[in-house]
Amino acid sequence: MLKEVYEPVLALGTPWIRADLPTAELVKVAANSFLATKISFINAMAEVCEAAGGDVTVLAKAIGYDPRIGNRFLQAGIGFGGGCLPKDIRAFMARAEELGAKQALEFLTEIDAINLRARQRVIDVVRADLSEDLTQYKIAVLGAAFKPDSDDVRDSPALDIAAQLEAGLKKFERMSVKKLSAELGLSIPYVRNALVQHYGVGITFTKGRTGGITLDKDYLIGR
Repeated sequence: MLKEVYEPVLALGTPWIRADLPTAELVKVAANSFLATKISFINAMAEVCEAAGGDVTVLAKAIGYDPRIGNRFLQAGIGFGGGCLPKDIRAFMARAEELGAKQALEFLTEIDAINLRARQRVIDVVRADLSEDLTQYKIAVLGAAFKPDSDDVRDSPALDIAAQLEAGLKKFERMSVKKLSAELGLSIPYVRNALVQHYGVGITFTKGRTGGITLDKDYLIGR
C-alpha cells in the first residue's frame, strides 16, 4: 500500500528502504547526530588551526577531497542551531540512557560542548579586537537565521551571540541582507556597506580563517 502511495516519488529514483519500527525511529536522530558531529569536528579543527597558525578552510578543502569524508558540512563557523540538531542530539542521549546504552553516545556531550564553544569564540574575538566593554559600540549583525536561505531563527547561534555581546543591536528584520537588498532595489555589497557604515562595526558570520569569524578592520574605521 505504501509503495502505491509513494509511487510518483519512487518513479523518480528515490530509494525505498524497509525497516522495522525501532530502526525507523532511530534513522532521523542518527542522521542528525552524524551531521552535528561533522560540524563540530571541523569547528574543533578550527580551534587547533588557530592555535597552530593553520588555515581551517584549506584543511577542510583538503580532507573534503577524500570520498570517504566529502566536503558537505565541513565549513567551520559559529556552529549549528535550528529546531532539529541541538534538540535531537540531546534527546538521543537521553533515550540511550533510558535504554541502558548511555556510554555509546557520551561523545555527543562533547559535540554539544564544541558547538556552544564556537559561539563563545566569536565573542572572544570581538572583545579582543574592540574592547572588553562593548556597550560603547553599535554592532550590526548580518545574518540572523540559523542557516542560509531561511528566515528560521530557532536556536540561532547568531542571535545568541548578538544577545551575549551586550551591545546595541539593530535588526532590520529576520531575513538576510539578500532579501533586504531585493526590497530596496540595491546591490548586496552596497546594502552591506551602508549598514556597516551607519552602525560603525560589522560582523559577518561566514567562512573564514578563524573558523567562521570575519572581522573586517576597514569597516571598524568607518570606510
